[in-house]
Amino acid sequence: DGAIVARSPAAALSVGREETVVAWVVVNEQGQASQIEIAEGSDDFAEQVRAALRAARFKPAEDRLKPIRFPIALQFDFRIGAERAAGPA
Repeated sequence: DGAIVARSPAAALSVGREETVVAWVVVNEQGQASQIEIAEGSDDFAEQVRAALRAARFKPAEDRLKPIRFPIALQFDFRIGAERAAGPA
């Protein structure tokens, strides 16, 4: 289904911590995250999001059928007992 799933940090899971992380991502012509900026979220959750985004592959945007770089904002909702899949921010 193409979802990007980030794992909750182990320390956060052990104490039942939940959080939302918002990331701005620039996707390059090859469909890889070439720039990742965390706009909201603590360091431990943000590092899990960065790792998931670095491993992800995106469908590049196109201009006149030629792949181009494009920015996107994604929101990861870390909730106990739920998937942490990215959605539009």
